[in-house]
Amino acid sequence: MRKRVTMTMIAEACGTSIGTVDRALNDRAEINPETKRLILETAEQLGYQRKVSASRSGGKRRIAVIYPRKPEEFYSCIAHGIDKAARKMASAGIEIEQLFFDAMTPSSELDLLGSLDISRYAGIAINPLGSGCAEYINAFVEKGVPVVTFNNDLPNSKRLFYVGCNSYQSGRMAGDVLGTLIGGSGGIAVLGNFNHTMPFFERFDGFCQVVRDNYPDVTIYSSPDCKLDPELTERNIQNLLTQAPDLRGIFCTGLSTTIGTVEALKRMDCRSLTVVGYDVCDKTAQMVQEGWCQALIYQDPHQQGYQATKLLCRHVLDGWLPPQDRLFIESRIAFRQNVENYTGGVGQWDLSI
Repeated sequence: MRKRVTMTMIAEACGTSIGTVDRALNDRAEINPETKRLILETAEQLGYQRKVSASRSGGKRRIAVIYPRKPEEFYSCIAHGIDKAARKMASAGIEIEQLFFDAMTPSSELDLLGSLDISRYAGIAINPLGSGCAEYINAFVEKGVPVVTFNNDLPNSKRLFYVGCNSYQSGRMAGDVLGTLIGGSGGIAVLGNFNHTMPFFERFDGFCQVVRDNYPDVTIYSSPDCKLDPELTERNIQNLLTQAPDLRGIFCTGLSTTIGTVEALKRMDCRSLTVVGYDVCDKTAQMVQEGWCQALIYQDPHQQGYQATKLLCRHVLDGWLPPQDRLFIESRIAFRQNVENYTGGVGQWDLSI
């Protein structure tokens, strides 16, 4: 079967942007006549056939990107990536509309989805916090509006694809780092907000699996739920130190728990525990530099926001689909020696673009 020709292929053949190709194929203004002629000739030679979907009737090109505002230290990085994608896709006539809900009130996301006027959008990118979002995603897709997920996935829904961290793998990375740092023996605990979203469970599972397989002399103690409460986090740590005198390390499965754990250790003046945290922001980076946290798992929220938005736009423009339905953003490990490479939680390589 002959491979379908897309705008991306034409852009690569002509050495132009997707936006320039879109302007030429749709007879839009602000394009050099010679460039337009080259693009039209190349499109004809390649056998390009324009796809017009029902969701794009009437020239409507608006994408909704739905995610929480808080914790701000994390979601500001996602917003940075979405904004960059919006600037790049504006030349193709696509408008990005960002819609927000309260992460501390999961029902607020469902309320937002329930009130959405689907007829306004050619596509939706969503950071779902719970399985209840699947019903809305399926309804949107059935009405002809493509949906992609980012930061958290709902693989059993009808979403087109997912862009984000491989949470299970990043949990395994944390298990190897902490197991190595404590010398392969002693007690460790996992702290997190396990009632919140699936990635926390996946990180926990990956962490425990690698510890059990590779560090037989390490004991994993019961993992209390911190519920994003700093005082509860401190009580949990105090109880762990009392009940597990051999406790040597803690893995924090999210940003809020990482901050809460280190602040609790500071109040307790406890430097005896090795901490591997999650997510890089100015606050957690300082904790690493001060020696309160030994390592952080970085899941690149900037790229999650950027790629989810950009790739959905590519699908809306010319029907592009990825070779697989889960597009994992590479996780990295930040230590004291390299944490300065992340400014405000965004890698310097992203800020420079």
